[in-house]
Amino acid sequence: MKVLIEHFKPEYAPYFKSLNEAWLQEYFTVEDIDREVLGNPGKYILNDGGFILFALVKNEVVGCVAMKKVSETGFELTKMAVQKDKRGNGIGNELVRQAIFEGVLKKAKSIELYSQTELPNALHLYEKYGFVHTPMPKTIYKRSNVYMILTIK
Repeated sequence: MKVLIEHFKPEYAPYFKSLNEAWLQEYFTVEDIDREVLGNPGKYILNDGGFILFALVKNEVVGCVAMKKVSETGFELTKMAVQKDKRGNGIGNELVRQAIFEGVLKKAKSIELYSQTELPNALHLYEKYGFVHTPMPKTIYKRSNVYMILTIK
């Protein structure tokens, strides 16, 4: 399956929201903070030096991931989602790979993420790229019980 990765465009904003809401409703619930971020990605991700990537297959948006800038050299990998019927085709892998690559280009020294033990495939993907399980700090997400960091040398 040929996957094309593209940066945020205003016409992709509805996909950022719908893809994330779909997986959150499938596994958990959409929290207030999710509604805020998904409804206004400019304010919460793009305006502070972050970026959002989209995966396209045959010109159809099938996945996304955001990299929120959390410090001068740190990002949070967040809001990653792949359309349910397209999972297992390497789309999430491409999104994570490209997000890390672009984070490095933006001088990232660390990338953090919050996840959940109920998402073993996602955790395996993050581990594959070198993310390390770290003690859980206080978080705004009720569903999170996993915190991981990738240190970039």
